[in-house]
Amino acid sequence: MSDESIHLIATAADQVIGILSAGPELCPFRPCDNSWRLRGFAVDKSMRRQGLGAALVRMIIVRAHKRGASVVWGNPRLVGALHTYLHFGFETVGEPYEIAPFGLHQNAICHITDALLSSLNATDAAS
Repeated sequence: MSDESIHLIATAADQVIGILSAGPELCPFRPCDNSWRLRGFAVDKSMRRQGLGAALVRMIIVRAHKRGASVVWGNPRLVGALHTYLHFGFETVGEPYEIAPFGLHQNAICHITDALLSSLNATDAAS
């Protein structure tokens, strides 16, 4: 990660319940300019399926774009995180693969378009 990196931490009752980081990094599976990698995405099991993960991804996309990102990419776990990525229009690339001891992962990429940003801003305004 670089000095430009973004690190988000969600807390409740002085406990960390969610994290996500992103920073500039060349996408290894698709040629693109101004790409940022999402890393370390996790939501406490007791807090899943409540929108926290989606809020973290939404916030990181907006903030990365403000810092010059035109693409965000990552390798989310198939169980859990990939569903959240797909919600924001990420496209899967290649076949799932194992990262021991964490399980199956899938490469995914999302181009930050005006339409995506508009939908993210509309979601924020409705909240």
